[in-house]
Amino acid sequence: MTIAAAKGGSCKSTCTISLAVRASDETSRVALFDLNGDQGDLTKWWKLRGEPRNPRLIEVEHISRDVEVLRNQKFDWLLIDCPLLDLDMIENSILKSDATRAETCSTQGCGEGRINAGGMDGGGGYR
Repeated sequence: MTIAAAKGGSCKSTCTISLAVRASDETSRVALFDLNGDQGDLTKWWKLRGEPRNPRLIEVEHISRDVEVLRNQKFDWLLIDCPLLDLDMIENSILKSDATRAETCSTQGCGEGRINAGGMDGGGGYR
């Protein structure tokens, strides 16, 4: 699942952390990608928790390849905290995800939006 927004302060990392903690209650196979490197809030949170094995923070070298490695290792959840304004990275993350949570903004203000990017539950096991 990709968590993305076009502006800062939209609680992307907080949402990612909350989902990871909840998923960890159900399975020991939860992974995190912190692509929001300039802030690194997800990484800071993970280190403050003592670098637990679940959820496990994965150092990302190549999004597509790293996602496939986790699929092959039978991870049940992968939560991706995306950076602001890096549209190539956000798009690549969304394309590799089964679901996306995105904040949308207009001249009327900001609100939560959802994009369902399809499912791989039948073959990939990701929810």
